[in-house]
Amino acid sequence: MKETAVYDGLANVFKGKEAVGGKLYLTNDALIHKAHAANVQKEDVVIPLSEITGVTPKKSFMVLPNRLVVHTKDGQDFVFVVYKRDVWMEKLTNKLVVS
Repeated sequence: MKETAVYDGLANVFKGKEAVGGKLYLTNDALIHKAHAANVQKEDVVIPLSEITGVTPKKSFMVLPNRLVVHTKDGQDFVFVVYKRDVWMEKLTNKLVVS
């Protein structure tokens, strides 16, 4: 990764029905998910901050506050499962306001 992360943590991203494990990075320009080598789907997910239209907090199994849905200009919704979702919401929202 060429960019410097301002925040990062372990995360899954849903690609279809598969939860792809890896690490999520927030940089000054993008939200980047790098998959672990053990996953079937190994492609990175790179979402430029300029393409993000909103972020919605969600719960897993209707009780666990650990999902983050990132909405983009082209109508895609990226679902991430993260630790400390509220911190991710704050960091990402602050970056979107500044961008």
